[in-house]
Amino acid sequence: MSQGSSHKPNILVPVPGSLDKEKLVLMLDKLHFLGKPNLTLFHVVEVRSRTSPLNSEFFRDAINKAEKSLKPLKKWLEKLGYKTSIKVMLARDVAEGIIDEAELGGYDAILMVRRGGRTLRNLLKTIFSGSVSEKVARHVECPVIMVKME
Repeated sequence: MSQGSSHKPNILVPVPGSLDKEKLVLMLDKLHFLGKPNLTLFHVVEVRSRTSPLNSEFFRDAINKAEKSLKPLKKWLEKLGYKTSIKVMLARDVAEGIIDEAELGGYDAILMVRRGGRTLRNLLKTIFSGSVSEKVARHVECPVIMVKME
């Protein structure tokens, strides 16, 4: 991932339900040493029910809504000089979806938001189920860059 090579790193950027430009700028600031890497804005449409099939036709509206919500960020990033793409995936669990994409996509790194202050709810969630970013970091081969947001 050195800046001197002609290879631009490919970075997976999982986007939760809401991520505004200001938060994205803070995240991208952590990548300044890479120049302008190729970015993939990635969203997981979570299908928690085991009885629901993971068939994209059943969730076409949710997929279209997620893609539509990512388009303004993509357009804005492209104006800033980043080559950007959008991917939306169905998965039973957000962390599993990110892990699957990271394994299949050949990314050089994953840039993730790490949410939460020190609330009791966040603490209990982390203790009992672990955070999405921690699960991803434990199961992928590439580096995971976590940016803490309050």
